[in-house]
Amino acid sequence: MRARALVSLIATLVVTACSGQGAADAPTSAPASAASPVAISSATAPAASAAPSRAPSAVPSALEGVWQSGVVTPDDATATLQAAGLGQYAQAALDFLKLGNENVYTLRVLGGRWALYWSKDGGLSTEQDAGTYRISANSVTIRHGNEGSDTHEWLVVGDTLTITYVSDTINAEPFPNGEEVLQRVLYMSSPWTRSKS
Repeated sequence: MRARALVSLIATLVVTACSGQGAADAPTSAPASAASPVAISSATAPAASAAPSRAPSAVPSALEGVWQSGVVTPDDATATLQAAGLGQYAQAALDFLKLGNENVYTLRVLGGRWALYWSKDGGLSTEQDAGTYRISANSVTIRHGNEGSDTHEWLVVGDTLTITYVSDTINAEPFPNGEEVLQRVLYMSSPWTRSKS
């Protein structure tokens, strides 16, 4: 009787031990999967190094360059003034300028400097008018130091330049409307052609 009870006790211990071992060997639940990578928003992403900014290069105006007039005669100058309602000042302007029979002008509008050169009757070109200029759209203002300024409108079509008087602030000439008269004679008696040289 005691022997059966002992065998039964041993059997119970064996079964219990086996059950514990199985539990220990049973696979545990799989570890939680690694967290998914979190996208970095544009707000938190490190900014890419920006390329160094460059100041835009100044774009030359169509007005800038070297321009050549046609041959201007005293009759051309007189007709220009008559068309502007200033014909009564034509002879005074011709006498003041000492215009030749054939006059050719070269206009240089470059690097902020405006300069007009005049060749009279085939002679050497000499500087006749000069100043600094400022271009705004199709308007150009030429400043002559403390003497004042001239403002013209300009139009370039292909290689041809046309200049139109607008206003001036100069009152130093020896007859009424003197600066306007002289500007029209010098700049508006002939269209201008862009120089290729």
